[in-house]
Amino acid sequence: MNIRHFRQWSQARRAARKPGRAGIRNCAVEVAASRSGPPAIALASLRYVGDPHVAIEPLETECRVHPRGVEVRAWILVPEGDMPPRLADAIASSIVKLDSVSLLDRRIFYLSSAYGVALRDIATLLNVSRRQVRRAMLRAIAALDGKRA
Repeated sequence: MNIRHFRQWSQARRAARKPGRAGIRNCAVEVAASRSGPPAIALASLRYVGDPHVAIEPLETECRVHPRGVEVRAWILVPEGDMPPRLADAIASSIVKLDSVSLLDRRIFYLSSAYGVALRDIATLLNVSRRQVRRAMLRAIAALDGKRA
């Protein structure tokens, strides 16, 4: 269900609802339709409001249609107890080190290292030159090594 269909559905739902008969789902649909930003974000926020492991940024706007519903970008907490201590330390250390480079540099580094995307494809995907991609990779690697690029 895309956003336009969702809005039409929620308006029809509100019109058909009898006065005095407000369930949680109806309230959620009303709140989602009245909020600025995508209604899917509001519904996801309401759905996971009590879950301490899921956080959705209040100003989040990224969502997309999925065959089984709508996908919303969120932060998922992986508890420390679920990770080996050495791995948890290494992850925390790399996150702190990569915070020193720009968002574009981190995005390029993750596309290359985690997803295996070729540098020329990253350049095309992000609409930047190959030289910029190579330099961003060098800056990210230098940040991980604790050196300045």
